Amino acid sequence: MASAASMEQRQGFRGDKLRCGVIGVGEEGATLIRKLTKHGHEVRMAHSKDPEDMSGLAERTGAQPVEIGEVVKDVDIVFLSIPEKAVPELPKGLFKGCPSDMIVVDCCNYYPSRDGRIQEIDNGLPESVWVKNQIGRNVIKTFNSILAGALEEAGRPKGSEDRIAVPISGDDSKAKEKITRLVDEMGFDPYDTGDLAHSWRQQPGSPAYCTNLDLKNLETAIRSAHKEVMPGLRDEAYRKMSTADKQMDWKSLVRMLRETYANPSKQTGLEAMPGTSSTTTTTA
Repeated sequence: MASAASMEQRQGFRGDKLRCGVIGVGEEGATLIRKLTKHGHEVRMAHSKDPEDMSGLAERTGAQPVEIGEVVKDVDIVFLSIPEKAVPELPKGLFKGCPSDMIVVDCCNYYPSRDGRIQEIDNGLPESVWVKNQIGRNVIKTFNSILAGALEEAGRPKGSEDRIAVPISGDDSKAKEKITRLVDEMGFDPYDTGDLAHSWRQQPGSPAYCTNLDLKNLETAIRSAHKEVMPGLRDEAYRKMSTADKQMDWKSLVRMLRETYANPSKQTGLEAMPGTSSTTTTTA
C-alpha cells in the first residue's frame, strides 16, 4: 500500500502547490500560465507548434515548454485553452494512462464564425459535454467566462466589494473543490453552477458570460439564462467585436457584452441587477 506521504505528493497537495499542464498559449492560455506560475504552481505548456515557439513565455514565467504528448504527464490539472474546433484535433489517446483523479479543465468556447458548425452543440448539447465526449474524460468547466484581461488584472482580495465571481460546473465534487480553491487564490469568488449538464448557463450568450458580475449577481445571471436565445446573442456579440472600428480592450468588451446580453426582450436585463450599475462597470 502506498504511504500517506506518497499519496499526498501524487495528488498535488505539496504545500497546496499544483503541477499543471496548459494546452494552448493564446491570450487566455498565456494569462492562465502567468497566473499559475505567479502563485508558485509548476506549469508545463504545449500548443500545436514547436515548443521553441514558447521560449519567450517560458523565460518570463518559468513554465516548461513541452511537446503536447508530454503536457499531461505527471500533472494534477490540465487546462484546455484552445478553440472549440481544435478539441477533436488533439492527439488520439492523449489522456490514456493518466490517473483518474487528474483534473481536466475546459476553458473553451464555441463560436461558429470561428470554429465552423458543430451540429451536436447547435442541437443543444452543452459545449463541455461535447468536449468530454471528444476527449473521453470528465471535465470541469471554468475560466471560459472571464476575459483574459480581466483574469490578468481584475483579481481582488477575498471580501473586496468589487470582487468578480467565476462560475464552475462539473460532475466531480472533489475536483470542483480543488478548482474552487484555485479560483479563490487567483482573486475571484468561485460559484458552483451545478453539474456539467447545466454548464450551458455559462456559455457565450449567457448574461453570466464575461460580464464581470459579483457573486450575488452572477447567481441571478446564471438563473436568468435562456438557452433558446443565447446562440443569437452570442453571434450578435461576435459580430460587434469583429466589426468594431478598433480593437476593444477588455473593459470595453465587458461593457459591450453587458449591453448585448441585457436586452430585456431576449433575456433578463442586466441593467436590473444592482451589481451591474455604472459604478460597477467602471471598476470592472
